[in-house]
Amino acid sequence: YKSVFRTDNNNSTGFYLDKNGYLIYNDFSTSEKLDFVAFVAKQHNLAYGQALEQIAIDFQLFMVKI
Repeated sequence: YKSVFRTDNNNSTGFYLDKNGYLIYNDFSTSEKLDFVAFVAKQHNLAYGQALEQIAIDFQLFMVKI
């Protein structure tokens, strides 16, 4: 895919499952790797916890605040 974080004329990013089964964003041009929560946090300029909340809202998941 083309990067959503920078101007990208080539398909230089993608997602994969790591050896532990985590979904990882990989930018081949910058070597940046983000788990799916960090990806959402960066994409929407949120803190990690806020990104978790946004994902829960988007997928209509139940969350309990501690």
